Amino acid sequence: MKLDRLDAKILNVLQSDPRLSAAKVGDIVGLSQSAVSRRVQALVEAGVIESYLVVVSPKKVGFPVRVSLLCSFHGEAADEQDRLFDALRNDPFVARLSRVTTGDADFAFTVIAQDLESYDRHIASYQHSFLGLRIVRRDMLGDELKQGLSIPIEVAA
Repeated sequence: MKLDRLDAKILNVLQSDPRLSAAKVGDIVGLSQSAVSRRVQALVEAGVIESYLVVVSPKKVGFPVRVSLLCSFHGEAADEQDRLFDALRNDPFVARLSRVTTGDADFAFTVIAQDLESYDRHIASYQHSFLGLRIVRRDMLGDELKQGLSIPIEVAA
């Protein structure tokens, strides 16, 4: 899907506040409510808008520990690494998971925990279940200084 100037405006408005009604978005970008609704539906169907979400502060709901891990996997079978990635994707205590394209690590993930003891137990269970898992580096993360998912979208006129 090729984005036009109005799509870009709609996306930028919705990224700043996804709770806005189609009527309010229309007022801001200069379109009718129905035109905004049609465009948003097209953006969803094209996969440009992947989801609407609520971001919760882990610290304020009892998970103050955040640890970032850089890892490699030294397994014989590729399906074992796939099984690990599936486990990490489905783990509610894994806040982020990414492949690493340079350096000594193959992937990175961030774990949230209630305390260091529960973090240690959690990681130990992965190391026990996936013998090829190697932790290259782990960093305890402090206060979140910026968290954002928005992308500045510009389309040439």
